[in-house]
Amino acid sequence: MPDQIKLEYKFKKGEVFKYTSVIDSTNKIIQNDKNIIQSSTAKMDMDQTTKEINLDGTGTIEVKITKGTVTFEDKTENLPNVGQIVVMKMKKNGEIIETSVQVPFTQPTLPEKRIALKESWTGDSKISIPNKKEAITIKYNYQLVEFKNINNRECAVITLSTPPTEFEIEKDVIQKVEAKGFTYFDFNAGTLVKSEVETNAVIKSTMAEIETTSKIKLDLTEVSSSGSLDEGYIIK
Repeated sequence: MPDQIKLEYKFKKGEVFKYTSVIDSTNKIIQNDKNIIQSSTAKMDMDQTTKEINLDGTGTIEVKITKGTVTFEDKTENLPNVGQIVVMKMKKNGEIIETSVQVPFTQPTLPEKRIALKESWTGDSKISIPNKKEAITIKYNYQLVEFKNINNRECAVITLSTPPTEFEIEKDVIQKVEAKGFTYFDFNAGTLVKSEVETNAVIKSTMAEIETTSKIKLDLTEVSSSGSLDEGYIIK
């Protein structure tokens, strides 16, 4: 294993990554001394296809939801957005700079420099709040903690966490957010293999308090090609 590695996405035109995602959510509503607990589970399969490699080194990525269900109070239904396609332009460090559908947050980015085992870095994620012009910035702390073989892929294991971040949604309504988790990143192939992130959010107002816990699991299940692979203008 080298002393330092470079973490970056390595785009190949025509390459298709199939991911399975599971999102478990629990809401606890406290109002007038009453507790209401609601739980749901969403499962979806997604195809992520590199459509183009651009001259500036970015990749044009198409994400299609191919299958999905949501279970709420023992009732399971198909996700309404099955078949939806999102087209985005992404830098090699994971930063999304263009997207066809507005998303509520941007994913944290990988470090620009080569890093060593146990080294740490930070990244920002922006959360859009309804009725607010400016997004809220949340800082993520990362650390490369070990190397591990997953499905015959040599992966960098990266932990992530956020400090408790509090902000005002509207007058007299305060939200606090914190998160923790890990990512397995195949640094040779330049692709995300697995991630698990748990986010805890609390919204407090004079009327009620809502506690939300979300656990998001993402797993790479298959890699294929929609045509001839072309690395284009990838910088090695």
